[in-house]
Amino acid sequence: MRIQLKAVLFIGALAGTLLSTEAPAVPWCHFGKIAVVSNQSWNAGTILNHFAQGTPSYTPPATCVGVPASDLDRCKAHVAISHFAKTRSGGSPGKLCQASIPDLMTTRAIATAPQPFLIGGAYNVGMGITFKVEKCFCNSVEAAQPLPKSLSR
Repeated sequence: MRIQLKAVLFIGALAGTLLSTEAPAVPWCHFGKIAVVSNQSWNAGTILNHFAQGTPSYTPPATCVGVPASDLDRCKAHVAISHFAKTRSGGSPGKLCQASIPDLMTTRAIATAPQPFLIGGAYNVGMGITFKVEKCFCNSVEAAQPLPKSLSR
């Protein structure tokens, strides 16, 4: 009887733990097709211009206010490339699209250089930044279609 009680308590605790854990987050563009829509290489002037202006339709939730001086340039570059990527999102997903794809027709910017920006070293905007913009499409047919001139640069 004592063993059965321990087993019941153990199973109850295990079930409570399993039920209380949250499901893992769905990755960006899950079940979609990711395509590179733009490759960019910017100098300091372009970074600061995009950081200062942003885009009228997108206000970033994160600003560089309160960021330590050692990371201020990294923050500015990150915000600038994020602004640029957001201007490339949107569009029609197409008739064959499944509505179950999260982040459909959205974009993200992924820095590819310089090395100090990527690894968290001493970075300043004078080094410039190289990045790619990826977009989440519905399927390989839509991702393979040529991009409108407004999306390519």
